[in-house]
Amino acid sequence: MTVHVWNEEDDNDFDIVIIGAGLTGLSTAYNILRRKPALSILIIEGTDKAGGRILSQNYSESFYASLLQERVTQLIHRLNINTCPRQSTDGKRVFFTKNDPVENFPSLFAAEIRYFIQVIQKNCLKPCFKTYVKNKITRKLATTSVDQLLKQLVFFSYARSICSSLIYSTCGMRDLRKLSALWMFVMLNGAGGLLGRLKVTMGDENRYFVQGGMTRITEELLKYILAEDGHIIYNEIVTNIQFNDDRAYCYTTQNCFKCDIVVIAVPPPENSQIRIEPSLPAYVSQSQTSFLHSDNIFFNVFYKKPFWKDKYNGNVLATLESNTILNIAYDATCNNANRGIIAGFLNDTNVVSNTAKLQLFETLSKCFQDEEAKRYINYKELQRSANEDIVIKLESGWPMSIMQPSHVFNPVDQINASNDRILFAASEYATKWPGMIDGAIEIGEVTACLILLKLRPQSLETADMVTMYVLNLPIHYTITT
Repeated sequence: MTVHVWNEEDDNDFDIVIIGAGLTGLSTAYNILRRKPALSILIIEGTDKAGGRILSQNYSESFYASLLQERVTQLIHRLNINTCPRQSTDGKRVFFTKNDPVENFPSLFAAEIRYFIQVIQKNCLKPCFKTYVKNKITRKLATTSVDQLLKQLVFFSYARSICSSLIYSTCGMRDLRKLSALWMFVMLNGAGGLLGRLKVTMGDENRYFVQGGMTRITEELLKYILAEDGHIIYNEIVTNIQFNDDRAYCYTTQNCFKCDIVVIAVPPPENSQIRIEPSLPAYVSQSQTSFLHSDNIFFNVFYKKPFWKDKYNGNVLATLESNTILNIAYDATCNNANRGIIAGFLNDTNVVSNTAKLQLFETLSKCFQDEEAKRYINYKELQRSANEDIVIKLESGWPMSIMQPSHVFNPVDQINASNDRILFAASEYATKWPGMIDGAIEIGEVTACLILLKLRPQSLETADMVTMYVLNLPIHYTITT
């Protein structure tokens, strides 16, 4: 365990305390400190390392970003981190159905799939889905599952299965009965529509990787934070927060830290386990507990070479009716790499036997029409635990969280729902790419601007104020001196 010790009149007194050293928490601290505001910051991390849910060295080399995602691309450039493009995208994409791999669909099914995409694309771009506006349409969609919506739009079960897989690829939730239609529309609106989100999640020429893995981002952010006299402690769980008009108090299993502002940079629904006194409005906590973890497991398969690249681009999407544990696969091989990597997501392996996992390699072999798919040199799977212990949950590789169907008042704008002492920050609350790396960076930037507006408004630039205005954030804080 690494603990950074500081010498002040009161060692436990800070201007800002950030709970969680994931990408959102680190991005918040970084964007405050790079403006030199003379504010003291403490990050409290519940595990023994920074990085959050999935940014670990063992897996992050196969995590991707896209040039369409402006914030992560700009941050990587600012931090002078090297990137590499994906392999050629000219090859064929494969859909794995119950009748084995297909590359093209019969015209009748293709027409229904095209109709579904067009309807979702057109409607999700309506202004009312820019955020959680409450009107007659959104009230209905809030309690409607995507599964129900899909059954209304697509008649043939085969076409519906393909459409379900497309939606799954955008958010990681295979059981669309658990996915709020309103949440989906808001998510897609920020990405420029369903087609925009699919370009990133299904992969196009804009996809790229980071040399050394996406964990390089968290390493560079943490290095900068510590160089600017930011502080971090590990292996301490925040159990409750108390606040009044003057200060906020963060109680951990070992200490009590005082501060002016607390940032809860913990994803939902885990953030609901922190007790807050006095209690926040009921709709805030109800919103947090309305989130569910998406149901998949991240995996990597390593090969001596990318044997598929002459015919296929490496992208495989398995339909819900297919007899395989594979959900989605993609080519994670950088152009300058000597080996080949296939990464992707599986069904929940907690309920699938090791024997059944062999289906993955049989599926890949059929998709690429090559027995080389079975001759891998290494296989890694991001382990996940359903244990309710908060430490184990924080260390588990849960992917993004999604909103389940609920009352329209439950999906709230968490940033605007925050108060003068406590701010909620998680990638799931992003307007552009929620649940993704870019979303975490967006929320970190926005949260930093809100804090500086309250504590050090002179450090903000015009562009920062414009960003908050565009996002309809509370820019009329009472300034504390």
